[in-house]
Amino acid sequence: MAMIQVALRSEREHCAFALRSLISLRWPLTSLRRSRGAALISFDRLPLSSPAAVSMTPLERRASGWLASIFGLRMLGLFLILPVFALYAPLLPGGATSYQIGLAIGIYGLSQALLQVAFGTASDRFGRKPVIAFGLAIFALGAVISALSESVAGIVIGRAIQGAGAVSSAVSAFIADSTRAEVRTKAMAMVGGTIGIVFALSLVIAPPLTAWIGLSGLFWLTAVLAALGIV
Repeated sequence: MAMIQVALRSEREHCAFALRSLISLRWPLTSLRRSRGAALISFDRLPLSSPAAVSMTPLERRASGWLASIFGLRMLGLFLILPVFALYAPLLPGGATSYQIGLAIGIYGLSQALLQVAFGTASDRFGRKPVIAFGLAIFALGAVISALSESVAGIVIGRAIQGAGAVSSAVSAFIADSTRAEVRTKAMAMVGGTIGIVFALSLVIAPPLTAWIGLSGLFWLTAVLAALGIV
């Protein structure tokens, strides 16, 4: 019996502490009533400062949409060759080894990762738009080099230059500059959704596109899209 009383007293203390903690949060409690000795708390609405209660302005939606499209163009250059490169690379003059194929695919991400911090720092110093335009120009240059290459080694060089246009950090900073803190997660969600759509789309369209315009045509296409991104 003594153990039961101790357990009940401890449970009451825990419940009282939890109730005091909820009340101290200063949320808009619209009803606080007691029923059968227990406190029932209902929250009819979110606080006005909650992100869910704030909508994006037309300017924020437009800026986030354009910046998400730039992210999508970047990812399209990475994803388009993934489904087809291993099949078409051996057809190039001189053939290709598995190592060369893997290097051509992976070096894009490697060079991009190495230069993200540098591009982010440059965007803080010189401004977001000039750095993003410069990075997209480098990306387009790498795509042109890859399109003109007649060997896997040339494509490796072109892909490394493509990845060197590492504007992802600058674009993320630009999104932060263009949106309020309350809606910034929505803007970032637009970017994430764009990346997912581009990835799924590239898996579907890359095989028929390559059959139609060839492997070099894919690189020309990404160069044109990068140029449009600059505009």
